[in-house]
Amino acid sequence: MNLRKLLKLFHIIGTVWLALCAAFLLVVALRQAGAGWWIVFSLSGFSGVAFFLLMSIYLFAIFRGVTRKQLSLEHPLTTSPVYFFFYDMCPLLGTLAGFVTILTVAFMSAVEKAGIIAEGTLGMTFLIWIIGDPVISLTEGVLPSSVKYRRDRLALEKEKKENRDKEKQELLEQMGPDPHTHRRRPGESFKHLF
Repeated sequence: MNLRKLLKLFHIIGTVWLALCAAFLLVVALRQAGAGWWIVFSLSGFSGVAFFLLMSIYLFAIFRGVTRKQLSLEHPLTTSPVYFFFYDMCPLLGTLAGFVTILTVAFMSAVEKAGIIAEGTLGMTFLIWIIGDPVISLTEGVLPSSVKYRRDRLALEKEKKENRDKEKQELLEQMGPDPHTHRRRPGESFKHLF
């Protein structure tokens, strides 16, 4: 198994674990608020469909490679294997932080301990995925070297597009008028009419 597949596997495991922790905290919060189990299960039924749809879209994005289209020259830190590993392991690192926390507290029920572990997972993941990663990516994007690489890349893409358009126009001009309809082909000059 190569590194990319291993990182995707860690990311999927972390995401599923994050969803389970969020669901657990939601159920505990509803029960503490006095909601009966019939409310919890009715909410989880409707939420389950929405969660399944969003998870399917998310997993499609992961497997199709939509999530990270950054170039390594423009974003050297956030495209490194070490950063990917840390990013993908965030939910599990949060779980580890929760375990360390419950070891320091002596008298807790099993539900309270599970709640702290789930809160550690959600807290770490939120901190890194929602706040940290965008800030780091934005910071990388405004570095002078990143700006230079992006400017050079965009100029090269513009030049390639202009060359392709020029080649298409030359090809159309070489083809001449359409022999079947005695009309000029699309894109050809209309100078012959004047």
